[in-house]
Amino acid sequence: MVVSYSCSDPAPSGGGAASGIPAQPADSTVSNEDDNLSASATCSDAADNTFLVGFGPIMIDKTAPQAAAHATSGGDPYTAGDWTKDDVVVSYGCSDPDPAGGHASGVPVTPGEDTVSDEGAAGSADGTCTDRAGNGDTATVSPIRIDKHAPTVEYTSASPDANGAGWNNTDVTATFTATDNLSGFAPTGDPTMTVVQDRQDAADERLRDGLLERGDVLHGRHAADTRLLDTG
Repeated sequence: MVVSYSCSDPAPSGGGAASGIPAQPADSTVSNEDDNLSASATCSDAADNTFLVGFGPIMIDKTAPQAAAHATSGGDPYTAGDWTKDDVVVSYGCSDPDPAGGHASGVPVTPGEDTVSDEGAAGSADGTCTDRAGNGDTATVSPIRIDKHAPTVEYTSASPDANGAGWNNTDVTATFTATDNLSGFAPTGDPTMTVVQDRQDAADERLRDGLLERGDVLHGRHAADTRLLDTG
């Protein structure tokens, strides 16, 4: 901050002329950070009469506060870039450390929470902390990836075909195809899965590839109880 001064030398009350101000004081530049600074200068007339003039308090804060963001989804911590099937709630925190030898202006208001509920791969949320001196810092959570829709699984084919009575006397290989239009499948998943079922009993077989968790094929009748896991 630059402080300028202007000195005047009024005529004495008894009449006559004042000696006048031969030179104005130089400007003062205040650059430290604190909440109780000041600047001063001395006005001197030609007769060496002096008057001290001051200006204050001067409050300077050049340092931006610090913003932080914390995200949760479904009550658990959420990391930007991960897929989730729930809304993402982002809360913010602000701090304004004191400068060396001084005091910071402080952040009067902390940003409110943001809730991201739209599906997509490129959501984001941000909050800005602004101190009383107008310095600001922004915390961002991005990308936020939300997929609330389960994938679909569809029976594709079985081999060999059942006979005219609907029965097979050998193992039946049933193929299912899965589709997910947003988050895709878990890293161990495969959109096409083949299940081989012994002809003697109905399966309750758990597949470990993260796609079809359970598949039942009953002697060529293709009765399936399947669940599909996507990355959301």
